[in-house]
Amino acid sequence: MNMSDETKVSLYSKSFLEITFSVMCVIYLLKLHYLNIELSRLSNLNAFDIIGFNNNSPLLYIFGSFIIVVSAVLITCWLFYTMYRENFYTPFTGLFIVTLILNIPLVFLTINFISIPILRAFLIVIGVGISGLVVTANNE
Repeated sequence: MNMSDETKVSLYSKSFLEITFSVMCVIYLLKLHYLNIELSRLSNLNAFDIIGFNNNSPLLYIFGSFIIVVSAVLITCWLFYTMYRENFYTPFTGLFIVTLILNIPLVFLTINFISIPILRAFLIVIGVGISGLVVTANNE
C-alpha cells in the first residue's frame, strides 16, 4: 500500500519528534547523573544544601523531570490516537511500539535519577515550608 505525501509527512514528523525527545532525555539523564555524583561526593549535606547546590540547579532538574514525564505521556497518547485514527496502519503502529519501548524506560530512569537525593531533599524542604506556614497560621 502506497502512503500519501500527507501520511509520509505525518509519520516522519512524529518520528523526528520522538527521536529528538529521546536524545534530549538521554542528555538530561547524563547531566542529572553527574549532578548526583557531585552531590554524593559531598558529605553532611542537609536538604537545604542539596536544593541550593550550584545555584539551585537541583530545582531545575526537578522541573525538567516533571516536563519529561508529562511530555512522554503526552507523546505516547498522541501517537496512540494517531495509530487509532489511521486504523492501525502498520507504520504508525510500529512507531507507537517503538515510542513505548523508548519512553517507558526513559520515564523510569528519570524518576529513579531524580529521586536520589534531589527529590527527597525537595520534599523535605517543601514539608518544612508547609509546617512553618501551618505553625505561623495557628499562632495568629
